[in-house]
Amino acid sequence: MAEFFRSRPPAQPARQTFPVCRSGGKWTLNVAVIALSDRVTCAATHYSGRTRPCMEQFGKKCESCEAGWEPRWVGYFAAWHIQRKQKVVVELTATAADLLAAHAEKVGSIRGQLIRLSRLGDRKNGPLEISWQHSNTPADQLPASFDVEDVLRRLWRINQALKTGEQSPKTIAGTITPEDPRISGDFRADEFRHKNNGHSRSAKSEQ
Repeated sequence: MAEFFRSRPPAQPARQTFPVCRSGGKWTLNVAVIALSDRVTCAATHYSGRTRPCMEQFGKKCESCEAGWEPRWVGYFAAWHIQRKQKVVVELTATAADLLAAHAEKVGSIRGQLIRLSRLGDRKNGPLEISWQHSNTPADQLPASFDVEDVLRRLWRINQALKTGEQSPKTIAGTITPEDPRISGDFRADEFRHKNNGHSRSAKSEQ
């Protein structure tokens, strides 16, 4: 017969949370991380003091869309913050994410890449510049990655928002590709900066 009463509840699965890192804001303008993800994950969002998911993709009413605000696509990946020595979720503008995703597509994975973010002109909302190179860190010495989509769902409380919904929600995340139709001309910056090494680009911040 199964035991009904216990002296203590069973162990609960540990759910890790990781800070979202951006160039600017409360973070420094210059950010250096080592990618732990293999790819970039993207989501349609709105920004009103903080980033929120666009709820229309879940078949739910989206107040921001109804107010006339177009959703903006942003990219995320798991990384190790070199200066703070902690795991973080790095947020990228759509154009920067597009460029990094194209690189991941070319080489197979961004895991282990040393990625630097900065704002041109040292302005908080200046164009975002992204560059990458091999970190020379052996794969077996890299910290384990984590599920970026799960972190975002919990951060944005997606499951709570969907509790009363009857429609099957679409996924919040996907892989950005250079031809992704979701990155329209409105979100794709006209401004690029090419450095001599061929691995650095800048994208006008959508914030």
